[in-house]
Amino acid sequence: MISDVSTLGEYIRAGQLRPVAIASPERLDGLYKDVPTYKEQGYDVEVTLWRGIFGPKDMAPEIVKFWEEKIKALSESEAWQKEVEAKGFINGYKNSAEFTKYLEEQEQQIKEVLIELGMAK
Repeated sequence: MISDVSTLGEYIRAGQLRPVAIASPERLDGLYKDVPTYKEQGYDVEVTLWRGIFGPKDMAPEIVKFWEEKIKALSESEAWQKEVEAKGFINGYKNSAEFTKYLEEQEQQIKEVLIELGMAK
């Protein structure tokens, strides 16, 4: 089974699942601290699940700035830090320019995999 860590915690705590690998770039904390990464086990696999907030393409710069400030503040709040820790997330806030660059990199990586598998259009 492959899933994101936020959905597996209760099953791991109940002894119903035992994780054998984490697909993140490095080990996670908390419940997953003893779970090795795929790379540690010799597999060149790294998959991260991301979440983002999108707006219209022509959003005014002052509105982008407003939301960047609000979301950054939220990502630094004590309540969010507790949620991140409880869910086993990595807190990875990115502003709009950083997130756009990240999505472009993700698109390129997926494209390369699809080409290698003969699945690209």
